[in-house]
Amino acid sequence: MNSGAERDARPGLTDLLERLREMLPPSTGNAGLATRLEEIGRECEELEHQLLRLKRENNLLRENLSDSDQRLHQKLEEISLLRLIADLETMVLGAADPYDAILTQVVHLTGAENGSVMLLDRSTGRLLLKCAGGVRRLYRDKPLTFRIGEGIAGRVTSTGQAMRIDDVTLDSSFVPMDAGGPTVRSLFCLPLIVEDEVLGVINVSHSRPHAFTESTERTMHIASRYLAMALRSADLLEKQRIHVRLIEASENRYRTLVESVNDGFFAMDAGGRTRLVNAQFCRLVGYSKEEVYGLDDWRPLVHQAEWQKVSSILDAYKRDEVDGSTDLQHSFEFTMVTKQKREIAVHLHCRSAVLEFGRACIGVVRDMTEYRTMQSQQLQSEKLASLGTLLTGITHELNNKLTPILGYSQLLRDAGLGSKQDAHVKAIEKCATGAKAIVDSLLGFTRRSSLTREAVNVADLIREVLVLARPSLEHCHVQVEPCLADRLPPVLGSPHQLEQVLMNIVNNAIQAMEPQGGGILTITCGFTPETVWASISDTGPGIAAHVLPRIFDPFFSTKGDRKGTGLGLSVSYGIVKAHGGELRVQTTPGMGARFTIELPAMEVLEEPPGSAPAPPARETAAVRRRILVVDDEDLIGELIQEMLPEHDVEVALDGSAAQQVLAGRQFDLVFLDLRMPVVDGPTLYRWMAGQSPANDSRVIFTTGDTYDPDLEQFLRQTGRACLIKPFTMEELRSAVSECLRG
Repeated sequence: MNSGAERDARPGLTDLLERLREMLPPSTGNAGLATRLEEIGRECEELEHQLLRLKRENNLLRENLSDSDQRLHQKLEEISLLRLIADLETMVLGAADPYDAILTQVVHLTGAENGSVMLLDRSTGRLLLKCAGGVRRLYRDKPLTFRIGEGIAGRVTSTGQAMRIDDVTLDSSFVPMDAGGPTVRSLFCLPLIVEDEVLGVINVSHSRPHAFTESTERTMHIASRYLAMALRSADLLEKQRIHVRLIEASENRYRTLVESVNDGFFAMDAGGRTRLVNAQFCRLVGYSKEEVYGLDDWRPLVHQAEWQKVSSILDAYKRDEVDGSTDLQHSFEFTMVTKQKREIAVHLHCRSAVLEFGRACIGVVRDMTEYRTMQSQQLQSEKLASLGTLLTGITHELNNKLTPILGYSQLLRDAGLGSKQDAHVKAIEKCATGAKAIVDSLLGFTRRSSLTREAVNVADLIREVLVLARPSLEHCHVQVEPCLADRLPPVLGSPHQLEQVLMNIVNNAIQAMEPQGGGILTITCGFTPETVWASISDTGPGIAAHVLPRIFDPFFSTKGDRKGTGLGLSVSYGIVKAHGGELRVQTTPGMGARFTIELPAMEVLEEPPGSAPAPPARETAAVRRRILVVDDEDLIGELIQEMLPEHDVEVALDGSAAQQVLAGRQFDLVFLDLRMPVVDGPTLYRWMAGQSPANDSRVIFTTGDTYDPDLEQFLRQTGRACLIKPFTMEELRSAVSECLRG
């Protein structure tokens, strides 16, 4: 049966054929034409059927094309969605705020106006707002949280199912997050789930109701899994960044610690290659870090004679790499050779460790040069202290014996015995004075401080020494090149002792250059805010390496028995140390030696003490005074009696006898020896002060030894005058006059 469309399509052709048949007359001749018309009619009917079939196929094709177009559009949307989701990973890795980057894509995909990301804090069971954005920045100053099950977000978190609300005004469970924010009518809330765990939710909203369609929902469901994974990646990335920052901070602390130490630090792998060093290690060996890292072993850094010892220890760490069962640790000293071929003594402490490149040997290398110098100075000080203790007793006894010799020779000189006898007496006095100078020199380098010091200009002392040494300089053809600083601050010291130091060093330099026919003596001086220094250099042969450690030893000499006593430099060293200074030597074999003296600078006052003229001395009235001499040397007591005939002088040979005398009588002046058996000088002085405070001003101490620091401190505390044995008649009379006037 034909359809209506088919019936509507036929009337035009049928009517036409019917008219043609009616127009033909009925005759035999027209029978063929009628048959032909019938055939044409059937062909037309067939064509009409084909035309209808084509129309139906065309309609079906249009329907199929429409469905295909829809499916293609959907596929294109899905491809675009997946591409955007794929880009999220890159955005998460590159964005400063990955959550904000993800939210921006979600808002774009859904055509929403605003959105937010809320993450679940399982410790509190609440959803916390992580970020919000879109057309307007939401919730900037308001911390928002929801309990699980509270509001749309809480319900989605609880059920794990997405919710689309076309009009929130019709849903009583909707809880506005910001009353002052934009109007929300449509809401879509999507759970973020990874491995069946709800991480949080993403909310998108629009101010128009029914803004989100099934297509949006379908798109969000496809994207949800990828969005959750992206958020998990963002969370992990944030934790990783925090971890990296902690690692970087730890590495910076470690690097700062390693670089800040004054010792060299290194790490060596099991193959003997240096893998890590600090800057101090490079400064120590003279190589750059790149050069050190290029060394396969330490052979260039170790003295050839000690390589076998060092390599045997380092090889132990290579064996430790194989078995890995031992915790190795070594401490030893050896000679390191720098890139400049300079040899330095070092101490190495190393141990095994496990680093990022495997088992390794890590260690600390310490330059022992300064320590050895301090050790040498300490040893020298101990030698001088031991020698000083020995010399103190000797010089004390010598001074006691020299005192009568010098004193009686002066008495004989004043007696007028005759020209020949006067010459003999002067010879005795000269020898006694010379012996006193020798004793003073011996005590000079054992004393820790001097009893009488004054402001001394080192530059002036150098000029005086050069004048004294001029004959020797000219005789040995030595040229002097002085460079003395102007306005040099003074030092507090003994000018005689410091002049002796300079003279000893200058004479040694001249003698060193004499065998080679002369040379150049360079003397310079200068100052810093704390010190005054003088440097004396020569162009002689220098000091041999085996001699250098002993040059300050007492009685050590390389000049032979007839040319030196070996006391010059040791005495100089002791004097400089007693002045609170340092005496150092630097030498290069074949290139001369340089001695440097450093002394504490004296603070310069506008009016130095003693600069004002002293008041004129008053003449002592010619009154006989009662004087007591307390000394265990009877000759010294008798000598003082001879030197002070205008006074009544008594002698007590020890402190106990003096106490008996002083208990019954009063004296105007007491000479009190500091060193005596049984009751010594300080003990007797305290006893006298206890008897009467006035006795304090009536005492003059005598001693042949000021090395003992306790005696020095005692003298400073009392502030009393002290005659150093052997003393002259002038020194004795001056002390008596001062004390009686006081």
